[in-house]
Amino acid sequence: SGGQGPKVFAPSFPPPAALAVRPFGCQSLARGMAGKKRAGAGATAAVAPKPRPPLIQSLMLLAGSTVLLAWSFRWVRDTMPTEPGWAQDPNTSVHALFEGAPCTFRRVTAASLGGRLRVNYSEPLIITGAIGGCGEQCVREWSRRKFVHKFGSLPMATASQLGVAFFGPNADDGHRHGWPGTLADAVAAMERATAAHAPASASNASGASGEGDETCRADDPSKCRNGGGHDGRDDPFAFDGSVHLMKSLMAGTAGWQGEPGRWWPDQFAEITGRPILSMGASRAGLPFHDHEAAFLWLVHGRKYWLALPPGKLPDDVPKAGHGQTTWSWLTSGGALRLPTATGSLSELKQCLQRPGEVMFVPRRWYHATMNVGIALGFGGQGGRHNIARPLSEVETDIMDFPEAVHFHLEKVALLPDPTAKMKVLLAADKVQPESYEVWMKLLEVAAELGDLEELSSWSGAIQGRLQQMEDRGALSPQQVSVVLSHLFAAVLEKPASQQSRKAVELVRTALQGAVDRWEGNDYALFYLGAALAMGGRSEEAVGVLERCLKVKPKHDKARTMLASLKAPGR
Repeated sequence: SGGQGPKVFAPSFPPPAALAVRPFGCQSLARGMAGKKRAGAGATAAVAPKPRPPLIQSLMLLAGSTVLLAWSFRWVRDTMPTEPGWAQDPNTSVHALFEGAPCTFRRVTAASLGGRLRVNYSEPLIITGAIGGCGEQCVREWSRRKFVHKFGSLPMATASQLGVAFFGPNADDGHRHGWPGTLADAVAAMERATAAHAPASASNASGASGEGDETCRADDPSKCRNGGGHDGRDDPFAFDGSVHLMKSLMAGTAGWQGEPGRWWPDQFAEITGRPILSMGASRAGLPFHDHEAAFLWLVHGRKYWLALPPGKLPDDVPKAGHGQTTWSWLTSGGALRLPTATGSLSELKQCLQRPGEVMFVPRRWYHATMNVGIALGFGGQGGRHNIARPLSEVETDIMDFPEAVHFHLEKVALLPDPTAKMKVLLAADKVQPESYEVWMKLLEVAAELGDLEELSSWSGAIQGRLQQMEDRGALSPQQVSVVLSHLFAAVLEKPASQQSRKAVELVRTALQGAVDRWEGNDYALFYLGAALAMGGRSEEAVGVLERCLKVKPKHDKARTMLASLKAPGR
């Protein structure tokens, strides 16, 4: 099963009494050599070693065979190159379908790229024979058993697929998806999510139990349809951008080759704006989204990639904000089918990435992913030395691609005046009225301006749109909770908001809606507690923060805030 480590084969040894092993110490060796010399000089008899007592001989034989057996167990455990222990997809034909799919990405060798991969390549690449890093050694060092044993206590955050696609990974200085748990907890969560796709047994084939992947009972991809008891859109996804985590992993991985004190392989040093450790359950993955240039080195599992060039996304693909997973899109026609590069998808590129291969995605290329089996890898996003583009260049892109909101957001980042920023954001909202990034910026700029009327208006409009998306099934309650917590936590972080009781109350109401939809959202609970404290409702804040600590007992910020609220004389 996926939750088990590598199998260990116990070598079959004969019992100690049958082993033809005799103790042969240094003194007996010397006596034997002396006997040989005398025999060569005409001696008629060799000197026989003095026999040891039977009990001592038996004990020595037992000790020797025990050491040999233990060493053999360890040798087999550490040198077996086959089963790494990471869970595969429960339906074998899912794996077979993607393995047999054609690859339309350009494949290149690392040597053909020269010394370092540059951020300005204009097309996606699958790179083989990568230089630096740990290469094939990671297969052994990052087997499930070793990975969890060595690194299981390290802090690692998990998030929803939608949350990662839109709000990015956690970082050391920004816990975007709640307080980190442990890496071992993240592995267990991926294994549970993968096991949830197991084919339903005959006893629940009618769907009465609501468990298992009831539409995927046979080993046949045509039987793998969306709409069983587990749609996977709320499955956890581990996508962590912690430098501390990556450095710890590299320091503990034998044979790692890279710049001293750095987490990245030499060849990818230009794409290290932030590190990425990626781990997801089978069939999990991110819908179409875009960001700066990135690479991902896959160590275990398989990852299917789909990519489209910058510009406007076709209407019939899963976008980051619409709640649909890549798996649900691939099965939306009634059966698991891979898309073809025709019609609105004529520029689509797709390929299966295998262990040891490195995927490179250029800046602003849209891409979606889906894991086949639990997939584990590491990489980087953004240039090592990010340089802002000239405003005129960004405005040209907006003219050429008016519906590509990331160019609008790039322009907002270049403008110093909040009023000018608001004007650009209003234009972006017209072309993409369901962009969470645009919503977040609209709320942040309204807070910066101190315009409570504008802030209240946009708060109500955004919550209304989310409610509509939830009502029509586009988003699950948990997904709406994630979006609300991200948007309004950002508002509360603004100093102008903290100085306004009306703004704090507006934030509190929205965050309460997030907690009501998902009580396990520690991100929402923490900021709700902060909003209550800022609003002078300390007793309620204490109760909310205690709930937060039940969800994440190691949440240091919640514990600190709680202690300050309970301090004598407050």
